[in-house]
Amino acid sequence: MNYGQIHLFYTLPVLSLLIFATYPIFQIDPHRTLYPLILLCIISFVYTTPWDNYLILKGGWSYPEGSVLGLIGYCPIEEYAFFIIQTCLTGSLWTLIRWFTISVPLANITRHPNGKLMTLSALAMATVIGWKIAIPYTTTFYLGMILFWACPVLILQLLVAYDYIANSIRSVGFTVLIPTLYLWYVDTIAIESGAWAISKESIVGYSLNKHLPIEEALFFLITNCMVVFGLIAIERTYSILEAKNVDTINTRTLFENTICDEFQIPQKELLDLLECYNITRNASSSFFLSTLFLPVGTRYKFWKLYAFARVTDDMIDHAKSDQERIEQLTIIQDFLDTKVVHDEQPSFRALLTLRVPMELIQSLIDGFKLDSNPTSFETDKQLLQYCHHVASSIGALSVHLFSCPHLQKEAETLGLALQLINIARDVKEDFLDNGRVYLIGITKNDVLSWISNEQKSRVDESIDWCLNTSEKLMEDNHVIDAMNQLSVKFQRATLAAYVMYNDINIRIRSGMESDKSDYKNRVM
Repeated sequence: MNYGQIHLFYTLPVLSLLIFATYPIFQIDPHRTLYPLILLCIISFVYTTPWDNYLILKGGWSYPEGSVLGLIGYCPIEEYAFFIIQTCLTGSLWTLIRWFTISVPLANITRHPNGKLMTLSALAMATVIGWKIAIPYTTTFYLGMILFWACPVLILQLLVAYDYIANSIRSVGFTVLIPTLYLWYVDTIAIESGAWAISKESIVGYSLNKHLPIEEALFFLITNCMVVFGLIAIERTYSILEAKNVDTINTRTLFENTICDEFQIPQKELLDLLECYNITRNASSSFFLSTLFLPVGTRYKFWKLYAFARVTDDMIDHAKSDQERIEQLTIIQDFLDTKVVHDEQPSFRALLTLRVPMELIQSLIDGFKLDSNPTSFETDKQLLQYCHHVASSIGALSVHLFSCPHLQKEAETLGLALQLINIARDVKEDFLDNGRVYLIGITKNDVLSWISNEQKSRVDESIDWCLNTSEKLMEDNHVIDAMNQLSVKFQRATLAAYVMYNDINIRIRSGMESDKSDYKNRVM
């Protein structure tokens, strides 16, 4: 097996799968994902080229004559490709994992001064030792070449981002370990099959297995660390920019915030955001999942908006008496009128950082006020007015967070339509948990009878009306067309929400058409 076949059968198929999985993320937020990876590919190519040429020149490793596509300097073309392939492979895996696991990384970040000093000191010593032992045609040559080439880069990366990396050590460790183990496996196959060979005169003689010298194992471990540390250092810069609410990003702001001390950033706003993240994740899995298809900075805004809506709704719902409910409404209204926030209300503080029309927030609260006195809706106009307050306002706020206010009408329609699906889905839950009935012309006794009776009833007809009206609203107002007008970085989250709710619609209908008890178990 030659070098090209190693790529064809082992590295390129895995890379292709990772790129395929990561491509939507690159589209959603290229500044945080794609561009840093491209930058790292350029750096790795430029930095590794002279090092690897010298290593081959001095006999560190070799390849069978005539088994490569060609040479540039002393390096095979396939080796130059490997610089890019490994960087993209590890970088894509990091992007994929980090995209779906990142929360608020600067919140509760802690200093590790002793660990940082010891690590940097060890790397500095390793650099010096590597320089001294990287003597061609000796058994320490390859090890020394790795140490004095890689350790200065790690020092620079850790000087900038040591504490940030330590705060994300699980994600970092997993992303380094997986490609390292795989590349150890690939390297073992390549050496065993003769695709390349490590000079026995240039290694100390210890191996992880029969064919993998300890130097080769160290090389893949340390280079994967370099890739992940480089990407997380860039992520740190963007996290600082987001924490400072910096809108204009250019070379100067990137540099200034790369060397910035993250511990100088006030924690209160970050902890408020972390609380919003926890509220959103715990309260609504479907909404939270849809936000993961947004750029990181935008998903932060949606967590703040959702958390405020959830907290205020719960303040009203969980009131134990009418008097307490009135008091809670007064607290919320006073906040909207005065913008004064108390320490025990992090979601209120977080809301004030959003640049959205407060009249839309007021409309949302007006809907909660309607909820505070649960009554049955007698007409479709009453129900749609309620949905307009509690859901159309959220749709309108969303397009303001997208900076697309011209799509407010369609967004309001989408919010209303999805709320009707919510109502159809949660008939049993709304009644049993909160004593509420949102269906038109349906009383509590109707719902109670419907829950205990397996026969179809007017409740099913009202549910069907909600689903039909939802579909008609979206069709008549060209909601799907409006989604396609959004920037590509916002389309997937909006479509994800639409697809999830459409699936709920289908499951409700399929349950209604079969056995009603099965419908209740599967949908409710």
